[in-house]
Amino acid sequence: MRILEQTIHNAHYNRDFGRVEARVSMVVKGRPGTAIHSQSVLVSVPARASESDKSLRERLLIEAEQTLEMLAPPQELYAHMPMAA
Repeated sequence: MRILEQTIHNAHYNRDFGRVEARVSMVVKGRPGTAIHSQSVLVSVPARASESDKSLRERLLIEAEQTLEMLAPPQELYAHMPMAA
């Protein structure tokens, strides 16, 4: 899976938990032969990450990528199916 574009929407600070929540939209290209599609995930990261040298934006995008990878079906489940034309 290759992410071609990422956009952060509706970011807000959750004061009760000290986290920033955001909806991240991504344009994704799957395995060869599949169409480009967009997906959106809701992510949450700590507002202040003392041990991280990454910006809040970078942490939101990394979290979105990791969430999308967890949600993507494993390639081996579909290996026996012919690809759509």
